[in-house]
Amino acid sequence: MSGEGHGHGIDGDAATTPVVRARTILAACHEAWVTHRALGTPAVPLAVVDVGGTPHLVLGPGQVVPTGTVEVRLTAAADRIGSLTIDGDLEPSRHGMTDDAVWTVLREHESCLTEAGRSWSLSRVQVMPVRAARVRVSDPGATDGVQRPVGAADFLVAAVDAWALHGAEMVEHLEQHHQAELRELVRRLAGVTATAIVVTSLHRGGGVLTALSRDGLRDVTVVFAPAAVSPQHGLARLRAHAVRGREGVP
Repeated sequence: MSGEGHGHGIDGDAATTPVVRARTILAACHEAWVTHRALGTPAVPLAVVDVGGTPHLVLGPGQVVPTGTVEVRLTAAADRIGSLTIDGDLEPSRHGMTDDAVWTVLREHESCLTEAGRSWSLSRVQVMPVRAARVRVSDPGATDGVQRPVGAADFLVAAVDAWALHGAEMVEHLEQHHQAELRELVRRLAGVTATAIVVTSLHRGGGVLTALSRDGLRDVTVVFAPAAVSPQHGLARLRAHAVRGREGVP
């Protein structure tokens, strides 16, 4: 890690492939706009979770959606990741507790599912899997509405981009809980005695730390070599270098 430079904004990973970006959008979203093709009804917002690459609509008590062909539209932090449209077939609803994988995901995301004013008890929700037949995804920051197709089979098995999904959370965590280590890091890298650090950008290749000192503001570039595979790995790299003066961790 070394160097000085300038950067602005929180970086997602714009270099991810379309299929990985599509999979990441599904993992990031807990609400989708769903249009029932067979009934020709207007799009309605429904809760959704990602279970192993398959979207599952989450229905609270009293909610009923017929089986059939649907269009599912999702947008996740559009400026960082993009938007996703899935056309597929809805399977019959079933209780969320009857499938261990589904129940695990519901419990992990309980707070997200209820933050939109839903006063659900997870023990009462129903889920409806959507078997994707056609998948389309936009480029990061696109405003023209254009989406490119990705293979439905590839989408099902694609990995999630951890940096795009959790990078912003890691920036907030670093700024709130690791100020001392960040100040030590810029002291080692650039000889700056800082009173506060802002993480101006962070991504798998490194980032920019903006140091506030008596002399004003100074940007210090951090380079991860090799690249950090996840935000958690990036945090370990930063802490190792600040505390022990090493160039990161394996």
